[in-house]
Parts: sequence; C-alpha cells; structure tokens
Amino acid sequence: FFFQAEDGIRDVAVTGVQTCALPILGGSASATAQAVATGATAVVNVFATGGSGGTGYAGAAGGRGGSASLDNQAVASSTGASQRSQTATGGAGGYSVSAQAGQGGDALSRLQQTTGGSNATVNVTANGGAGGSTSTGTAGQGGAGTADARITHQGSQLSLNSTAYGGSVSAGATGGAALAQ
Repeated sequence: FFFQAEDGIRDVAVTGVQTCALPILGGSASATAQAVATGATAVVNVFATGGSGGTGYAGAAGGRGGSASLDNQAVASSTGASQRSQTATGGAGGYSVSAQAGQGGDALSRLQQTTGGSNATVNVTANGGAGGSTSTGTAGQGGAGTADARITHQGSQLSLNSTAYGGSVSAGATGGAALAQ
C-alpha cells in the first residue's frame, strides 16, 4: 500500500515523486457455533484464522498478522454424546524486502464449560502465527498460542485435549510462546 505524491498534488518543497509505504495489518477473526441434540450426538467445530500481514516495500516494515480469539464459542448440548472442537490460528506476519518483517498474530482458544450426556470429547487448539520473513532486514517474531480447556463433565466419560503452538520464525527471530492448560 503506497501513498504517492504526483504532479499537481505535491507541496512546493517536494521534488520528484515521493512515496510513503505503510505496513498493512492483517484482520482479526472470531467465530461462534452451537449444537443441541436430544438422545443423539451433538458435534460442534469452530475455526478462526487471523489475516496475514501486508508486505513492506521500499524500506517499509511488514504488517503484523491478525489475531484470532475463540472464548467459549464451541457449545454443544446433548443427553447422548457430544463433541466440541475449537481452533484459533493467528495470521502470518508480513514479508519485508529490507526492513523489519511483521510479527505473527496471537491466538487464544479458551473453553470453560460444564458438560452433560453420556460421553464428551473436547479439543481446544491455539496456533500462533508465523513470523514474517525478509530478504535483508530483520525477521518477525512468531505469535503466541494460548489454549485453555477447563471442563466439568457430569456424565460417564470425558476425553479432553488442550494444545498450543507458538508461531514459527525465520533465522534470527524469536519463536512464539505456547501455553496449554
């Protein structure tokens, strides 16, 4: 994304064509889903992925990847079995030709619920966005991934998985932090 001053719209002190490159940030993401079943299996899958950061040209930094946040968005209710899955993924950091590449977006996936029914399967995942790369500048850091699953089950069987990944990076940068609870 460039702003460019051209003939007829420049200030008297400006000579030639002047450009100003601004990093473009990726958009954030969220999602919601709900399922209700009586005597059957209720299945809910929720995914949210932040947008990728923009590319930086002419000495501009790469844009930061967008964040993704899911907070108690996979809701299932059943007198039988239920399956809940929610995955948040941060957007990738933007590439920069010669400056600081964009940082990967952070991801948060939190599910804190009380479940009923015979059996419940719960999967909560957060993937930090990858840090942006660069030709001659500084690589971007990976985004943080935080997964938090706290389930109270009032049935006979519960399978619970909470997984977090920090965003990957190019050489010379710091990977994203990961926390799973």
